[in-house]
Amino acid sequence: GIDLDKSSFRNLVSDFRAKVKAANAEDVVFFYAGHGFTLDGLNQLVPADAGLNDKKLLPYETLRLDEVIDDIHVSKSQSTVILLDACSNNPLPKQLQDSDTASGLARLQTSTKGKFIVYATQPGQVTRDGKGKNSPFTTALLTYIEEPAQSLNDLLIKVTNDVDTATNGEQLPYVQTTPTRNFYFNPVSQT
Repeated sequence: GIDLDKSSFRNLVSDFRAKVKAANAEDVVFFYAGHGFTLDGLNQLVPADAGLNDKKLLPYETLRLDEVIDDIHVSKSQSTVILLDACSNNPLPKQLQDSDTASGLARLQTSTKGKFIVYATQPGQVTRDGKGKNSPFTTALLTYIEEPAQSLNDLLIKVTNDVDTATNGEQLPYVQTTPTRNFYFNPVSQT
């Protein structure tokens, strides 16, 4: 989905969960590029229709990242890859920014077993916008993602090096994971 309002975003996640369960999927990939921030220590993803004008309404206007991940990680044997390219800044108006809100995303406080959680930058840091239509993180990801027989770990080393170079050392991706097996976007047949 692109530029989804909260209802459409929620429905997309719900439909995706149903497809994952029906297919008994072994691998699930979730990619998010957009605004995000931390509210009371919890990561919030910002739909296109979020007003962000009243702090009391923020939990109703945004989606909690941990809940989205729990929705799509339906099996203990499943590998779930979460790629987070958020955020470029704290999208809240200055009057709503206080000690309960923060730029960037926080390290998730959830079980990481079977999950690869990849942030475009370190917890609490902001991402750089880049020069083209994609951020340095997404640009690097798209550069290497289709290479055959490359594990996610090997892909992330290349992405990290490219992001480091593109941002003059101002941004480094961060990985929070407890993998139970290797993951490949483009595995090679075992023939």
